[in-house]
Amino acid sequence: MSRTPLEYALFLIKIRDRSEFEIRSKMKQKDFSSEDIEKTVKYLVDNRYLNDQKFAERFAENYSKYHLKGKIFIKQKLIRLGIDSEIINYALNQIENDNSGIKERGQKWLSRKAKIDDDDVKQKLMRHLISQGYSYEEIKGIVNELIDEFENR
Repeated sequence: MSRTPLEYALFLIKIRDRSEFEIRSKMKQKDFSSEDIEKTVKYLVDNRYLNDQKFAERFAENYSKYHLKGKIFIKQKLIRLGIDSEIINYALNQIENDNSGIKERGQKWLSRKAKIDDDDVKQKLMRHLISQGYSYEEIKGIVNELIDEFENR
């Protein structure tokens, strides 16, 4: 039994929140017609099943708080999910800008690397944090603080 376009879209949304771009892409992969896709997306938007603004805000908060990712990482993910740049900027501005995520991520990395007697620990930690989407400006002071704590254990 094959699903109607609306049933398929609701199935996708039931699994997790989606952006309009994701719904369109998934429906194209299932070979739904462009007309069916547009009708379905319009229905979902009109009935508040899809809202890119709310999606981006929840996504940014979730990745910041629970995945401990930085704004750069989150921005790249939202771009790939087809979210408009204005919406992305608004969502990123809603994230609390405390540095607890940076500190927690850095402490976790250092605790796993505790056996490394390496002069480059600071550089490696900085590279790790940058790879997690934090900017150099966000991490530079915190890295020195973490290294001091790590060395004084």
